[in-house]
Amino acid sequence: MADQYAQAYIDRTRDKSRESIRAQRAFLEDQTGQFSARVDSAERALAQYMEQEDAVSLDQESSRLVQQLSTLEGRRDELQIELDMAESALSKKRDELGRIRPRLAERLSSGLQAELSQVQEEKAKISAEINRVKTRNPDLDLRAGTPRARDLRQLQRRADRLERQADSLASEYVENSLAAGGVATGGGGEEGEGGSGISYVADLKRQIAQREIEVNGLRAQISTVESRIEENQSRLRDLPTQSLQLAELQREKQSLEQTYGFLRQRLQEVRMQEQSEIGFAERLRSAGVPGQPISPNSQRNMILAAMLGLLLGGGLVVLREKLDTRIRAPGDLEALGEQVLGVVPSFEKTLEGEFNRKKSLKIDGKKIRSSLIMLTSPASAAGEAYRRIRTNLRFARPDADVRSVVVTSPGKGEGKTTTATNLALAQAQAGKRTLLIDADLRKSRIHRYLDVPRTPGLTEALYDAPDPADVPSPADNLSLLTGGEEVPNPAELLGARRMKELVKSMEEAFDLVVVDTAPVLLFSDPGALATHVDGTLLVASAGETDGAAFEQAAARLDDVEAGRLGAILNGYDPETQRGGYGYGYGYGYGYGYGYGYGYGYGYGYGYGYGYGDEDLEAYYEDDSDPPTSAAGRVRAWWNGDRG
Repeated sequence: MADQYAQAYIDRTRDKSRESIRAQRAFLEDQTGQFSARVDSAERALAQYMEQEDAVSLDQESSRLVQQLSTLEGRRDELQIELDMAESALSKKRDELGRIRPRLAERLSSGLQAELSQVQEEKAKISAEINRVKTRNPDLDLRAGTPRARDLRQLQRRADRLERQADSLASEYVENSLAAGGVATGGGGEEGEGGSGISYVADLKRQIAQREIEVNGLRAQISTVESRIEENQSRLRDLPTQSLQLAELQREKQSLEQTYGFLRQRLQEVRMQEQSEIGFAERLRSAGVPGQPISPNSQRNMILAAMLGLLLGGGLVVLREKLDTRIRAPGDLEALGEQVLGVVPSFEKTLEGEFNRKKSLKIDGKKIRSSLIMLTSPASAAGEAYRRIRTNLRFARPDADVRSVVVTSPGKGEGKTTTATNLALAQAQAGKRTLLIDADLRKSRIHRYLDVPRTPGLTEALYDAPDPADVPSPADNLSLLTGGEEVPNPAELLGARRMKELVKSMEEAFDLVVVDTAPVLLFSDPGALATHVDGTLLVASAGETDGAAFEQAAARLDDVEAGRLGAILNGYDPETQRGGYGYGYGYGYGYGYGYGYGYGYGYGYGYGYGYGDEDLEAYYEDDSDPPTSAAGRVRAWWNGDRG
């Protein structure tokens, strides 16, 4: 079987080696047939014209001009045929190299190729000039001392110098071609490849480089010949009409005959070359029959498979951890240096279990979004989380009172609008006069969440400040300033002095102003608004927000010296998100039975007994000694008075 494979490979290499030559032969046979028919047609046309016009022949000067022009045209056709064959061969070689080694694609220096083309073009012009001088002066002796002989010798020296320069550049071009593909000219092998395969690749690249040199040289020669043809044609047009027609017919016949002769000669050469091509492979020795089986080694394969499986599995786990930079748990935010103000658990199960995934619910005749947990399911874990954020916000700055806050996020779809609305509802349910402003003028949505008209809203209030008592109130203690009419310049409008004055006036009328705005990384609106309020909250979505994006958003807010209060992790599900971040709380909302202060998320701590709002107030406001409230006694115990 090995010997048969070897013989098949040898036959294949011979066929592949002859493939380009067969293509040249087929091309030349086709061209030979076409030019043979064109020669016959030209001869008949010339004979017919001479018979009709009773024309005999041209004068000596016209004949010489026709002969020179037909020679040039024949030479141009020969060069064009050579160019077509060279380009075809070059394309096939490149395709073959691409199939063998795709990474050995051409990466040659365009500067060297341009320099070589320029030298070849100049060389072709000098050669054409030498031929022109010799044609006009066939008896000129190069050793003579005449000015024309000296000029011809000078042209010959320039041609020789350009020839040497072209040869040098061509050699350098070939070397660079091989080196660019990672194959040394010495034919050394690469890892995992045999020397003979590399030798073939090197030879193939050398052929490609030589073909490119040949193509560039042929193009330069064609350009020079065409310029000389144009010169002679302008002289031919000065002949009389009858002589001109006869000259054109004779020129066409002679040039076609010259090209036809060239094609027949090249066809014969290619046929002989095809028969002499034997390929690039040979059999060094025949295959022997092994005395015993050498594979498979089951024991070794099992050990290697087990080791490889362990390494691959561990590597994939490490790689996934390194490449996945999304924020999944509160610990990821804290690793970025952020203060976690609150963690809102995912309420997908709540929406599915209680509302059958309905996006909206009818409450008091209004179509309210089901994601407003503080209205639709205030006793849920998510509702408790928003109350916790409300509490933490009160003490985010112990030395200052936070009266206004901007809620934003790095990108879209991370829950900033839902967070802002639920936070405002939590404040209102605690008896705080709260104003919610929809400053996301790019995509105003809060009016849909609470089923209120969009106008009049913020854009109208900036031009005609409303009385705080006249601001619509969709819920107890909650007033809402919707987005209003669309405007073409939201960033300029939100950064203006009128917006700052509006926020300050509303701070005086309300306990807290919550402003929802556009994402930080998409628009400049949050940066403009952040300078008008007491602080900003940056919302991240668990499993969605990228850590680098969050850092960039925080940096943009810091650039405008926004007073960042902390971060909120939205949509956290400890069952699906990594990090081991335990979440839980003791539930005692609304009853106030006083075993103290409970806090429900943490790194595995979760000291939570349950609290009502009145207990939390007592925790901070009971300064009696000894404490009288249950919460105060718990605080005293926690601070060290274990009695």
